[in-house]
Amino acid sequence: MLRMEVSRYPAQFTISAGGNIKYPQESSKPNCSDQWSSTANLTSTTRLSMSQPGDAPLINSSHLVIAGGTFNQQIDQRQYIVRSGDRAGYARLLENVAPTALHDSGHVVDPPKCHPNTRVAIIKSIIDWILGTTTDEKVNMKPILWLKGGAGAGKSAIARSVAERCSELGLLLGSFFFGATDPARNHVGSLVATLAYQMCIAHPILRDVVSTSVEDDPLIFNRSIRTQFITLVIRPLSLVFANHPGLAKTPLLIIIDGLDECTASIDSQRDLVFNLQEATSSTNLIRFLVCSRPESHLNSAFGLPRMANIVHRIFLDNDYSADEDIRLYLEDTLKEIKEGHILKHTLPAT
Repeated sequence: MLRMEVSRYPAQFTISAGGNIKYPQESSKPNCSDQWSSTANLTSTTRLSMSQPGDAPLINSSHLVIAGGTFNQQIDQRQYIVRSGDRAGYARLLENVAPTALHDSGHVVDPPKCHPNTRVAIIKSIIDWILGTTTDEKVNMKPILWLKGGAGAGKSAIARSVAERCSELGLLLGSFFFGATDPARNHVGSLVATLAYQMCIAHPILRDVVSTSVEDDPLIFNRSIRTQFITLVIRPLSLVFANHPGLAKTPLLIIIDGLDECTASIDSQRDLVFNLQEATSSTNLIRFLVCSRPESHLNSAFGLPRMANIVHRIFLDNDYSADEDIRLYLEDTLKEIKEGHILKHTLPAT
C-alpha cells in the first residue's frame, strides 16, 4: 500500500492495491471540483490524474515522481521526491543525471587539480580560445578544442581548473568527466541529461524550456545521443538566447573529459565526436573542450577533413613542457613538509 501526503490539501490518503483512494475522514477529502481517476498496479506503475491544473503538490513517498497532479510510481530501488512547483519533466531529467560526472562532484575522492601557479600558460590559452582573444584568428574561429595527452599528463586536472575558472567567469555551460571504473559515468547514456541539468542551474531561464522538452517526449532519454543533444541542449539554447540576446555575449563552454574512458565502445566515442561537430554547425553559442588520450580511433575521427576547420588541437606531451611546473610543485611540497616538521629550525633553508 502506498501512502502520500499532499501539501496543497491537508488531507492524507492511501491507495490500495486495487487503485482505490481512501481518506481517513470524509471532511479530509479535497473540497473542490477536482476529479480523480486512477489505474493501479503496484507491481508496475501507479498513475493518478487530476483534471485541475495547478502547482505540483509535495509528495514524500518512496519510488515516486510527481508534478502538476500526475503521479508516477517507479518500481525500483531509488526514491524521488519532487518539491512543490517542480515539473514532471525536470524530475525526469534529474533521474538521468550522473552526479559523479560533475567537475565539482562531492562523490569523487581527491579529484585531480592543478597545483597553484602551475599550468598557467595552458589554462590561459584555453580561456583565450573560449573568449576568442588568442593572437591567431583561425584558432579563435574553431569551436572545438581537443586537448590530448598520455596517461598522467594532467588533462583532467587542467579540465577541472578550466571548469572552475569558467564557472567564476559565467562561461561554463556544463561538464562531464568520464570515468572507466564508475558505472554511472563510463558510458554516454547520462551525458546529455547531466549537461542539460547544469545548463538549467547556470541559466535558470532554460529550466522551463528543458522541462517542457522532456514532458513532450517522456522517452527522450531512450533516444540517440544526437536526438537528445538537439532536443535538450541545442534547441533550448537557441530558443532562449534568441529571445534574450544579452545572455550570449560570448560562447559558453561544455567540457567533456576522459572521452577515451567511455568504455561502452569505440564507436560510441567516435559518434560523440561527430555529434559535437554537428552541434557546432547548428549553433555558435557553444564551444567544446574535449580531453582524452591520443587513441588511434580518436586521432582518425578528429583528423577527418570535415573536422579540419573546426578543431583546434593541443598536444600536452609536445606543446607544453611541465618541467617548470614540476619544479614549483616539488618546492612547494618540500616547503610545506618543512613548515610542519618538528625539527624545522634545524633543516637547511634550501
